[in-house]
Amino acid sequence: MDEMRKKSSKEEKATIGKGLEWGVYLGFGLGLTVETVVLRS
Repeated sequence: MDEMRKKSSKEEKATIGKGLEWGVYLGFGLGLTVETVVLRS
């Protein structure tokens, strides 16, 4: 996330992550629950 923020800031993008092709959402729940989603724009 920090690398995405730095790249977007350096390129003066309107939003963080704008122009990137791939992304990942991670969610952590109780116990050993992990939800993962790979996104492609």
